[in-house]
Amino acid sequence: MIRQAKGKDVAAIMVLLEECHEESAFTEWFDPEYSEELLRHYMQDEGSRVFVGGDPAHGVLVLTKSPLHFNSSCVAGVEVAFWAKKDGRSLVDAAKQWMIEEDLSRLRFSNEIHARSSSLDRWYMTNGFSRFAIEYVYTGDV
Repeated sequence: MIRQAKGKDVAAIMVLLEECHEESAFTEWFDPEYSEELLRHYMQDEGSRVFVGGDPAHGVLVLTKSPLHFNSSCVAGVEVAFWAKKDGRSLVDAAKQWMIEEDLSRLRFSNEIHARSSSLDRWYMTNGFSRFAIEYVYTGDV
């Protein structure tokens, strides 16, 4: 079940983030204190959503609203962080629903890292995203 994260989820999300960073090439940059501060910020920000899957968390997706460059009337939901050991598709589906509810023009997920994985690239493409520069973009026009 996917839901919005609550304060009681922070400890489990931080464990997940630490585990996922240990498996990534970006371990050296992981700052747990700053990460928790940022997580709490997005959980309280009305223009953001933190979706969590599982109890304790085995997946988290952090998104925030951002106007598109050169056109402030077009607002996108932008991936800030996405770690999932399970429920990745359900987390993305929750993001798509948030996009509709908030009348956002699109979702933007980073593909800078994911582009190195052909299976993850296929996963995004199968789920309605298109490649655009260093992002996967979902407009709902599938």
